Amino acid sequence: MIVLFGNKRIVTPLGMTKPYTCGRCHNVNPWQVIKVSTWFTLFFIPVFPYSTHYYEKCPVCGGWNELSKEEAMAYAAGTHQ
Repeated sequence: MIVLFGNKRIVTPLGMTKPYTCGRCHNVNPWQVIKVSTWFTLFFIPVFPYSTHYYEKCPVCGGWNELSKEEAMAYAAGTHQ
């Protein structure tokens, strides 16, 4: 019997930030807020997530900053300042 297992990353866009300057490329743009979940897979079917992180990503250079769940949800709801 062969059992295939592994992991799969699922990226979910949550919203956009207000425009600000990227520390890496120095462009001023709104950044995309994303949720990255890593799922355990069995026979290539996602079974359960075992790691979740939230990031804001520069649309120009791809630089990113990690966010807390509360910050990411505030951006998704449009209430972050």
